[in-house]
Amino acid sequence: MHYTGMAAASYTLRHADGPVSCRKHLHTGTAGIAAVTFIVLGLALLTSWVDRRFATQALEVQEEKLEQSEAYLAEAQRLSHTGSFGWRVSTGDIIWSEESFRIFQYEPNDETDRGTYSPTGSSGRRNPRATDIERAAQDGKDLI
Repeated sequence: MHYTGMAAASYTLRHADGPVSCRKHLHTGTAGIAAVTFIVLGLALLTSWVDRRFATQALEVQEEKLEQSEAYLAEAQRLSHTGSFGWRVSTGDIIWSEESFRIFQYEPNDETDRGTYSPTGSSGRRNPRATDIERAAQDGKDLI
């Protein structure tokens, strides 16, 4: 649309002082357009920089809150003698809490096999979540 409109438009400069004055106005107009363009670009860059600073500060606050929450959870598990673990199906990573290591008598840096997933389980019957877990492992998506 823009190029069609520009192709259809025609401009004629008419000024009482003649061609010299018209050139002066053209240069002034070009300089004005360039100045406004650089001002808008500068404001956009400044806004982007300020936004990045606020985002960084917000991220730092969230990290502090997460660390505090993890500390509370670890202390609660220690006091109640309960543990927890998480399993990221897409990567196979299993994350154990410190209390889980204590309960199962593992060292935190021990690479011993801490159990494997079996689709049938110990009873021999198929686990109802086995299909979901296998599909998540294939798709690379974690189960929530």
